[in-house]
Amino acid sequence: MSVFSFMKTMLINHFKYSILIALIIAFLLSGKLFSQDRPSSSNLGQFPTGTGMEINQAGGFNKKNTYYFPDAQLFKFKKEGKHKTKMKHSGFGWNGFKFSNSGKTLYPRTQKVSENLYFQETEVTNLEWKEYLYFTRLDSGEQYYASMLPDQSKLPCPNYFYDNFYNLYPLVGINYDQAKAYCNWKTEVANIIFEVHCRKNIHLTFRLPTQEEWELAVADNDYTTDDLPVVKISIDGHSYLRKLLSLKESTKDVKKKVVAFNRANKPLYPIHCLQEWSPFQIQNYPQYVYSFPHNQFNLFHMRGNVFEMLDNKGLAIGGSYLTDYNNSISNPLLKYETPKKDLGFRTICEVKYQ
Repeated sequence: MSVFSFMKTMLINHFKYSILIALIIAFLLSGKLFSQDRPSSSNLGQFPTGTGMEINQAGGFNKKNTYYFPDAQLFKFKKEGKHKTKMKHSGFGWNGFKFSNSGKTLYPRTQKVSENLYFQETEVTNLEWKEYLYFTRLDSGEQYYASMLPDQSKLPCPNYFYDNFYNLYPLVGINYDQAKAYCNWKTEVANIIFEVHCRKNIHLTFRLPTQEEWELAVADNDYTTDDLPVVKISIDGHSYLRKLLSLKESTKDVKKKVVAFNRANKPLYPIHCLQEWSPFQIQNYPQYVYSFPHNQFNLFHMRGNVFEMLDNKGLAIGGSYLTDYNNSISNPLLKYETPKKDLGFRTICEVKYQ
């Protein structure tokens, strides 16, 4: 039996006998079916990857093997000017399964950008790739599994992919063909999920965006150096910050630096690009995929964090944590041939009603 057949049987049986109880419990506990805020390293949640499968359903991932500090609390962007409402983290895409083309969210962690086109809210994460590798290993064997691993020499730090601390950070170190293989896999999984939910009249295709589609979804804000939010770092995030930046200073010294940073009231561009975060070298690392403000489509890091592959092989867009703001805006394209430590991708979902 193939892995996809196994997954399909498992999912059907799982939903057949437990969906009613799960729905009732979810409704009673939250008042909103399958309601969940964004996942974090301290709370992955039930459905953090966008496949629609529960994280512990088959992949073997342990929710408890995570880091204690909520990633989203590390940075706070404060703005009193015209962009004030755009500094808030709100409108996240997980609102359960809305099997209707009238809703903004059709599939977990996606947002509607145009008719029948939904963008993944974030870049594909390390956790999503680990989930993919788990099933790849079962279905295609060790040799193919090994060929899908990220290039270890192209990671921001040695444990970037394997340490659970970085589960919700953007995947990097993979090539175009690997990204396309993931899109094909996710397409099959998503359509199995929809069949389980008796929506056989819908077909989903996950793929890389074209440049024109990306430009439609980027929805830039017009920031100038006189119109930037002030950034604060959570004083409670000192241990998280030490881990993120591999700092050798004591906890006490890191706290002092956080206090000094906050007192400086630093105005920074609200995209993760190359800019001065002194005394912290935050600009040398990608960030949690739900950090920094989202755009008007509720999409995160469309500019900055990591370049994102386009459907055109060898071309990526959007700038990265190693790109300055002006280049991220005026010259966002990147030509690449091999994996890079600041190159990832996000999927888009094309919906067809049959």
